[in-house]
Amino acid sequence: MQTAEPIAKALKLSAIVWNEIYEVGGVYENGEGRRGLTRAEMKGMFPTYTIPEDQVAEDGWYDVSLNKEPRPAGRERANGVFDKLKKQAMEATSDRTIVLVVHGDFIDFLLQSAVGVEGTSRFFPCFNTCISVLDMTAKDTMILFHNSIAHLSEDLVKTHALGKC
Repeated sequence: MQTAEPIAKALKLSAIVWNEIYEVGGVYENGEGRRGLTRAEMKGMFPTYTIPEDQVAEDGWYDVSLNKEPRPAGRERANGVFDKLKKQAMEATSDRTIVLVVHGDFIDFLLQSAVGVEGTSRFFPCFNTCISVLDMTAKDTMILFHNSIAHLSEDLVKTHALGKC
């Protein structure tokens, strides 16, 4: 949510919270699940964000029964987000742009869903802050580009970390 904030401000848009979009592994400490931000905390920290009633509970948003989310569960969650995006593309009556601000393993799983790759291995490694663009229609999904870091100056690129996100 913090990462999305400067983007939303620059574009003069209100970010919409999707509680199923978070890094693989979830919210945990020493392997034990934590609830994450409460609805009131989110509203206080991000007053311009749209927080749908069904996305964040008063006592937090993360399902603590998952503890540290296993990779297969993260993959299934990414599949569900891809299906939700695909449904929106199929129902769209005009062109629209949807921006997701997500982390490395989730990006990887989301792109794997787009091209039909199964499993939980890393397939699309990425730099920190990379940009990937998909073009989704009712008929198909194309990855227009992935892992672009053209917005970064050379001194900010850390090649030693590629694929370790």
